[in-house]
Amino acid sequence: MTDPSSSHQCSRPRFIDLATAEQAQLHAELWHLRLAQEGADLALQAAVRKTEEQRQRAEKAEAELAALKTIATGYCPECGRGDCSPTAQQWLDQRDRANEAEAAIARVRAVHVRNGYTGDCEHCSAGDYPNYAVPNPCPTIRALNGTT
Repeated sequence: MTDPSSSHQCSRPRFIDLATAEQAQLHAELWHLRLAQEGADLALQAAVRKTEEQRQRAEKAEAELAALKTIATGYCPECGRGDCSPTAQQWLDQRDRANEAEAAIARVRAVHVRNGYTGDCEHCSAGDYPNYAVPNPCPTIRALNGTT
C-alpha cells in the first residue's frame, strides 16, 4: 500500500484537491451516470422478460401447429402444403371409423332404454332392482347427449 504523502506525482488532481464547484459537478455527473445505469438495467430486464414471453408464445404456437398438422385434413407432411385432399383410402377409413362410432353409440342407446312402468333406465337399474333405480335418462345417455 502506498502512502498518500509519498513522492509519487500523478498528473490528475485528487478529488479532495478540487474546488467545491468541481466536486459538485463530479457528483452530479456520477449521479447522472448511476441513473443512466439503472435505466439501462431496467430496460434490459424488460427486454429479457419480453424475449422470454415471446419465446414461450412461439413454443406454444409451434406445439399447436404440430398438433394441427397431425390431425388436419389436407395437410401434406411431405411438401407442407395445406391444400391437399385426403386420399381415397383415407376418406374410406374415416367414413368406416365414423360408421363404427355411430353403430357403437346406437348399441349403447339400445341397452340404456327407459322402462315403460318405472321410468328408470333398464340397464343401470337391473343390478339391485327394486332397491336400486336410476332415472332415465341415465348418466350414460346424458353423456352421449352432452348434457351430463
